[in-house]
Amino acid sequence: QISAAEKTVSILYKKANDAERLERELEAARSEASRLRAQVEREKQIQANIREGADAQIASLLASGDEIRAIADEAQGWQQEREYLHHQVLELRREKGGLEVELEELRRTLDDRAQASRETSELAEKYKTQVYELQA
Repeated sequence: QISAAEKTVSILYKKANDAERLERELEAARSEASRLRAQVEREKQIQANIREGADAQIASLLASGDEIRAIADEAQGWQQEREYLHHQVLELRREKGGLEVELEELRRTLDDRAQASRETSELAEKYKTQVYELQA
């Protein structure tokens, strides 16, 4: 029975280590989600800056009839850039959603493992008590 208790204690330590590892993974996922949120905000700011810059440039060039063709070409480039940035923002949002799902799954797994660890600890304590009683 002592050997069984030792095995149980060993399993408990492994489960505790697993729970700690999952906590670290959860924190890493949170950090990644935070990084992605910041990146989305930067992309939004870049898009706003591009929009402001394009609007100012278009207004300035419209004053000169000779430069209308250049305005159209440049505006098309800005539009393509905006579309590209919009696509990037959408992609980041999809990735963020996926990370949030993964984070929630990790939380549930961590909660499940924490519950299992608690139950295993209680069982180990019970076995330890039985071992002590048998030794006495």
